[in-house]
Amino acid sequence: MEMADRQVIYIGMGSNVGDSNQIFDKAINVLAQHIEIQQQSHRFVTKAMYNTQQDDFLNMVIRAATFASARQLLTLFKNIEQNFGRDLQAARYAPRPLDMDLLFYGNHIIDEDDLKVPHPLLYERKFVLEPLVQVTSNDFYDPHSGKRVTQLLADLFRKQGKTIPLNAKPVHQSRAIKPLYEKAPPNVPTKIIPLVRRPNP
Repeated sequence: MEMADRQVIYIGMGSNVGDSNQIFDKAINVLAQHIEIQQQSHRFVTKAMYNTQQDDFLNMVIRAATFASARQLLTLFKNIEQNFGRDLQAARYAPRPLDMDLLFYGNHIIDEDDLKVPHPLLYERKFVLEPLVQVTSNDFYDPHSGKRVTQLLADLFRKQGKTIPLNAKPVHQSRAIKPLYEKAPPNVPTKIIPLVRRPNP
């Protein structure tokens, strides 16, 4: 298997079924066994956007680093989602215990039938852009538009005719980077798929 370069990635997470905070804690603990978790955003309660007849979501964004390919990450995310009870055959935008999206994979643009990076809907999602602002630096630019994430959020507010808030108000403060669980929760495999690791020197 060809060794991929180490990439900084951004992962969007959402949940509106079950104890979403606990689900996030456990899912991050599983992720940390496969990728290097660098920073977590605050957690925001947001209204469902597309199918509005459902409970509010808890949303957050994670910055991480990995040698895994975008395709491997997609497989990893789907396996984690299923292990936390998501029905991948359910209707689009249905309620779910866990949803994980690969928002950015370095500065790469990927356009495949089932894998598109940057995530094509992030530009219209305040619940993605607000936490994303918290974990991106001023030298990070969206590879599609060449804009900073703060500019993408400002564009969205202008499009919606809203005033750009000076400070977003999360309902849950950012969690420590260290996982809250020493081991993966019961019934969640600790090794889901083999990922490419840094070779030994």
